[in-house]
Amino acid sequence: MRAVYYLSILVTILTLILSGIRGDWTWFLLSIIAIIVILLPAIVTRNFYMTYHQKVAVLFPIPFLAYIILVLVNAAVSIDNLEVYTYAIQTFAAMVCGMFLMISISASTNVQISKRWILLFSIAFACAFAIICTFMIYFGMVSDGWLVSNDDFKGGVDNTESNRHLMLPCFLTTFLSLIYGYLLRCLFKRIPKTEISLYYEVN
Repeated sequence: MRAVYYLSILVTILTLILSGIRGDWTWFLLSIIAIIVILLPAIVTRNFYMTYHQKVAVLFPIPFLAYIILVLVNAAVSIDNLEVYTYAIQTFAAMVCGMFLMISISASTNVQISKRWILLFSIAFACAFAIICTFMIYFGMVSDGWLVSNDDFKGGVDNTESNRHLMLPCFLTTFLSLIYGYLLRCLFKRIPKTEISLYYEVN
């Protein structure tokens, strides 16, 4: 468990650095959120060695490690439709962050949150983050000179490519969050309700 805890911190920091170098600001923002979320038990309890239930904590480094590997592979061998894979991974990362945030609220307050509500919030968090991504992508496209406004597409100019970039995060998150949600639900069944919403000592 100790190895997973330190790995989680390490991969989020590496993702933050890597996404900053690439100018991938959606992953940069998510990495900042992830670092805060993974350290919330330590911040709340003032004990650096406090973390989440081990069966859910092992999920945390997976999407960030997958992003790092994907970017490094793309640097060596160009991957077609890279953004599709990064947003697919990003959806899972956002759901994990949302899940841990709700667990932290339940663990540090008198509010008792059920497993279903934790799962529902993780999906909602991923969808909300996808909307934020859309705005970030829009402003990035504007600064890069893309055609994005209605006036740009007069006279038969095709808007398909611009719409594809703008709608991709929300489109993928809408469907993938349900698939990921089902997988998390299967995981939650193996964790007693009284155990999931608590902090645990790193061992």
